[in-house]
Amino acid sequence: MALGIKTNATYLNVRNGKLYRYSKTKEEGTTTILNKKGEEKYYYIYDYIEGYITKMSTRTENLLGIDKLFLSVQFVDGTETYYINMDVDSKYFESFCSIIPNANLTRPLRMVPNQKEVDGKMRAGLFLIQDSQMVKWFYTKDNPQGRPDVDVTLNKKGEVVDYDREARNKFYFNMLQEMNSQLLNPSMIPDVTQVAQTSKPSPAMVEEEDEFNDLPF
Repeated sequence: MALGIKTNATYLNVRNGKLYRYSKTKEEGTTTILNKKGEEKYYYIYDYIEGYITKMSTRTENLLGIDKLFLSVQFVDGTETYYINMDVDSKYFESFCSIIPNANLTRPLRMVPNQKEVDGKMRAGLFLIQDSQMVKWFYTKDNPQGRPDVDVTLNKKGEVVDYDREARNKFYFNMLQEMNSQLLNPSMIPDVTQVAQTSKPSPAMVEEEDEFNDLPF
């Protein structure tokens, strides 16, 4: 017979520059959103999450009949576990993978999704904050560190019609798998504050937002 202690886990999705936690019912603090079918859905919405990263893996979800691949990042504060899911075809995934090699995985991290309008277009990404300092990008356009390019398909007018991220995503998956060996055992992690609702980018963070322009899509 096996014995164990059940731990609570909270699942959040990164979208619209925020962290969304689904609620089955409308509760105080939730936001009501209409889905594509016109149905009301309820979410708690957060600005950031903070804790120790203890696991990075992929998971597949079926959305409207389409299988989508997500990166699931496990954050632990010693008593609570959070799974942060981001679409591998999103700029959030691209930003996370471009930054995480420069993070100290034995220290807590704050993840801050971001979305803003630039020249009439929405730009998205995320920041990682550690010891009150923004973690620099490891993979950049000027210094790709061996990262493959994203293949771009153009039409006859020279307009971008498709992106092929397969080679780059495979590169990222291999990198994340190697980094998993550096992660702490959750039982050895002290308590930290994890999710909060009021987080604003510091001046240093705003200066680094130009890194989002490094994204190829």
